Amino acid sequence: MINDLFPETNDSKRADIVQRLNNKRVDQCIPAEIELSILWMLKDLDDFEVEPHWWPGGKKPDVYVGELIPRRSSVIEITSVSDVSTSGEDVMDRCATAIMKIADKYKRGSGNFLDFFFGESRVYNGSYTVREICAPSSYSPSRDVDEQIREWITSNNSDKAPLILRDQGLVVRVKKIPYKSPRYSNIRASRPPRIYSETNNPIYSTLSKKLEQIVHAPAGVCRFIFLAEVGSKVLMSLHHENSREGEIYFTAEDIIWRFLSDKRGKIEGVAVILPINGYEFAGRPYVLNKFWKIVLFCEDECMEKKLLRNLNWLIKKLPAPRLSGHNARSLTRQHAMTHNSKLPYLSSFICSNKIEGKRSYKVSSRLLMDFLCKRISENEFRDRGLNDQAQIFLENLRSKGCTISSINLSKSGLDEDDDLIEFNFEEDPAASKFK
Repeated sequence: MINDLFPETNDSKRADIVQRLNNKRVDQCIPAEIELSILWMLKDLDDFEVEPHWWPGGKKPDVYVGELIPRRSSVIEITSVSDVSTSGEDVMDRCATAIMKIADKYKRGSGNFLDFFFGESRVYNGSYTVREICAPSSYSPSRDVDEQIREWITSNNSDKAPLILRDQGLVVRVKKIPYKSPRYSNIRASRPPRIYSETNNPIYSTLSKKLEQIVHAPAGVCRFIFLAEVGSKVLMSLHHENSREGEIYFTAEDIIWRFLSDKRGKIEGVAVILPINGYEFAGRPYVLNKFWKIVLFCEDECMEKKLLRNLNWLIKKLPAPRLSGHNARSLTRQHAMTHNSKLPYLSSFICSNKIEGKRSYKVSSRLLMDFLCKRISENEFRDRGLNDQAQIFLENLRSKGCTISSINLSKSGLDEDDDLIEFNFEEDPAASKFK
């Protein structure tokens, strides 16, 4: 995608995208990947221009295109949101980190083996009840909490009974687990991500900020914001039926329509892009769905129909999403998506065709390379590539006097991060009895 966009981007834009793609921070690399993908998706439209040089002033929009809507030009700003603040993840992580530091002080390395489940409280805000996670944003452990953690972590009871902490608005159950838990994977709460204000929330704030970059478009040019989901259950509720079950809160649909109402005349629409990746029930057994979904918000119904039809056609150019937004964030935080990580290997398999006399064994090229470089052990290589079935197959061929006759690289396609090495076998007189 970077190579395809090379003629359409200047040096600074390419450097910005590459720098963010290589950034270890999850709030940098995943949004950059989304932006790059959408730009690539739009590149074949007429008058495609990334950060148009002729823009009247201020920060330039991400892209200008023609014919996204028949006989109309458009400017598009691309952005994304996650549930970091609406889920309470940021404040829970801060509280958990403070407790882990105390545990490490009294028993080195013990903090990495703790799991945290935060309680919740219900507060009436004058109109309705709000569910709040009991994790104060400016929490600092008291001496009493320090002493409770010391007694618990240094005793034998820590392996059996959890520790309940109540301190300055904090309510959390701390449990010792037998394995080291990655950061952010060790915090949970009973309350799902909730938004209790139509305007004071990350979605509305993000849209308002991006609107500033397209609001001064020339007369007759349509203005759109493409909002991508990169780990937001609030946005994903646009794909699933929403059931409030008597609880009062605001959905992504409520917020986006409120934004369009407040900014009427300044923007034509908001397109939400959702990566659908998971098992869903479709009137029969659960099936795995992998596709991109467009949810369009546009006050002009005629424009909405035309734009939605074109976007649904364009989005099919993209490879199907491999991961959900939340899984992508989790794996990125664990550095599992970097260029030198142990990425998922293609499955190895054997092929035997008695009619054609073809016998072959295919193994992941990355797997073999990692084994040769000693990045994985022999046991890992055998588990993932040379399993018992393949070994029996190869031993049977060898007993029949077959040896490797040729080796080919079998390409697995542009969207695979791996290829297959194919070993072909034929009978060899030097490895068998004379006939």
